[in-house]
Amino acid sequence: MSFKHVLRVIKQKIIIRAKIYFRYPLNVLMIFVMPLIWLTPQILMAKGFGGTAGFKEFTGSDNYVGFMVIGFMIAVYSSNTMWSIGYSLKEEMWDGVLESNWTTPVNRIVLVLANAIFEFITATFQVILVGVICRLAFNFNVFSKELLKCIIFLIPFLFSLMGLGLIVASLVLIIKNENTVIDVSDGIIQGFSGSTFPIEVLPRFLLPISFIIPLTYMNNSARVLIIGETPFMDLKYEFLILVISMFVFLFLGVLTFNKVEKKCRQEGLSGY
Repeated sequence: MSFKHVLRVIKQKIIIRAKIYFRYPLNVLMIFVMPLIWLTPQILMAKGFGGTAGFKEFTGSDNYVGFMVIGFMIAVYSSNTMWSIGYSLKEEMWDGVLESNWTTPVNRIVLVLANAIFEFITATFQVILVGVICRLAFNFNVFSKELLKCIIFLIPFLFSLMGLGLIVASLVLIIKNENTVIDVSDGIIQGFSGSTFPIEVLPRFLLPISFIIPLTYMNNSARVLIIGETPFMDLKYEFLILVISMFVFLFLGVLTFNKVEKKCRQEGLSGY
């Protein structure tokens, strides 16, 4: 399968996902509404309980608004990947086109990961809008000179997300209950990676789980660069961990998906 062929598949998948996405205007509206729905209660609650003195002891920064906004932005990429890869398979099962799609002369993994490309595009657009909205609503400016460095960290992180997405997609094919699989997977990833709170508040015996999740290092490195949070370690080592995670999770994702795909070819895909 040539690289040109792969790009053609990705292009067509993006067109399909875009047509479905813009078929429902509320999808666009939610890009503007979700940051306010998700961030405002937590920020107001922090102010209502006496500010950020205790928060600074854990993070080394008193910028609680920045902490939450950055966590939300990165979580957008994580959640969108989990849902786009896993849920798209279930949608194809419902539409009755999964088997026919998989009989085409295209690598199955390319078909699955192509669904995530459009979500990365929409996530980036949403992150930019979130930055603008939060600048106006919460007086926090994410568009600092350190943003380019964050993008460098973001690249290996996105590839590691693809690997995690392949594992989630494999579970969807086996369990066939996409909401449970994706909600549990996304909840564990968000909960242990410090998207909404410093992981230092977790019991010590749970911290090893946090440190094997790439999102933990992406959250910390972005917050270190933009709001001056205390780093877990030197940022060059956090970047190295993200690069290693990229290869590890892609390898595990491809290995898991290929085994499940082989099982599905033997026993059937939909299985209702």
